Amino acid sequence: MFLFIAALALCVSPTIATALAASPPLAKTATPAGPCLDNTRRYVDCGNGTVTDTVTGLIWLRRADCLPESNWKAAIEATAGLKAGDCGLTDGSSPGDWRLPTKAEWEATIARAVALGCTFGHAPSLTSDAGTACYGDGTGSSRVGAGSVGYWSNNLNEINPLSTIFPNASVVSFADLHHGAVISIESVISAGVWPVRVGTRQ
Repeated sequence: MFLFIAALALCVSPTIATALAASPPLAKTATPAGPCLDNTRRYVDCGNGTVTDTVTGLIWLRRADCLPESNWKAAIEATAGLKAGDCGLTDGSSPGDWRLPTKAEWEATIARAVALGCTFGHAPSLTSDAGTACYGDGTGSSRVGAGSVGYWSNNLNEINPLSTIFPNASVVSFADLHHGAVISIESVISAGVWPVRVGTRQ
């Protein structure tokens, strides 16, 4: 029996080796497009469905309204699955490249707008591409579909039963673009989903 198996291996092995040699190499995972820079503007439209914030270095999905409002868990999942071909993206991104902004990133994103008074009647708390005026109705901004609503961050906070009407719900940092603040809110409510990623030039 041993001799039979050994003989079979000698016959099969060259065939396997030939097949492996003829097989095409595994495709290399593409690197998504990096940021695009402009010394005269804070926000730069990269022309591939993304907008670069030259202050924070973040690459934003151009369409703020592409992914539907959802609870935090669903927002995490939807963002993680975002890829080129979705939401007008032609940036070469793959699932796993995108995420929600952190609390600190949201604070840095809205800080200039808040300083300019882009809150309440002048909300959302975002600026024009130049960074010198409020976003307003979107005129003068490469980012489209942004509203005076709340958007999730990826920062999960500790549960505080005294500060939530949902005692068993986790609390997440949340960018309130109407009031111009980053606050904590229950993860089970629906809020805006606006993905970002960080990239380097190829």
